[in-house]
Amino acid sequence: MSLNEPPRTPQPVSWEDEPKLQEVEMLESQVKQMAHKILHYRTTLPDQLKTAFSSILTVQRPFFLFPNLGPNLDPPAILPQVVETVKSVAQALDFLISNVCSYVLIDSYSS
Repeated sequence: MSLNEPPRTPQPVSWEDEPKLQEVEMLESQVKQMAHKILHYRTTLPDQLKTAFSSILTVQRPFFLFPNLGPNLDPPAILPQVVETVKSVAQALDFLISNVCSYVLIDSYSS
């Protein structure tokens, strides 16, 4: 449509077009339902990921026994390496969660 043409008037809906309109309405309602589900998952997914990663890391954490350590003794030399590894894993976890949270939200409520 160019600027010089008059605006078109809507055509009356015939009985033949009614099934198509019903299908379009059904598809629109399905899209809205999917948008609600996506919004729900976007709000709950970061917490679920953090919980899942934390539990996985807890299970995989090495268990060290130092029977000769008393309350006043220094930890063994390997402990700083373990602390650094735990810090780097925690940073990676925070990075992953921040990336999930930074996805652009889709505005499905505008018509």
